[in-house]
Amino acid sequence: MNSLNGKWYMKENNYGTLKSELLRIWENNQTPILDIDVKGAIHVKQQYPDTSLSLFVEPPSIEELKRRLQIRGTETPEGMQDRLNKASLNFLQASFQQNNCK
Repeated sequence: MNSLNGKWYMKENNYGTLKSELLRIWENNQTPILDIDVKGAIHVKQQYPDTSLSLFVEPPSIEELKRRLQIRGTETPEGMQDRLNKASLNFLQASFQQNNCK
C-alpha cells in the first residue's frame, strides 16, 4: 500500500481510501470502518496507532471459503483462485502480526 496525494492505494488495483475522508469522518465525531486486507490494516495501524483498531474476520478454513464462494456462484474460476490465494496470504499475515504484536 502506498500513499499518493493524500490517498492510500493498492498498486495492483489502484483503489484506496482518501485520508481526507477519514479526517472528515473523525471531525464529525464518527467512526470510519474500513473493509481492507491485512496489509492495508497494518498500514492504517502504522499511520494511526492510537486511534485505530483492527479486526480480522476469517472463515474456518480455506476449504470452507472455497465452498462458500462456490455456493455463492459470483466468481469466475480465475477470480476464485485469486481470492483463495489472497485469503491464504492474509491468514499468514494476520497470524504473523498476531504473534509479533503482543
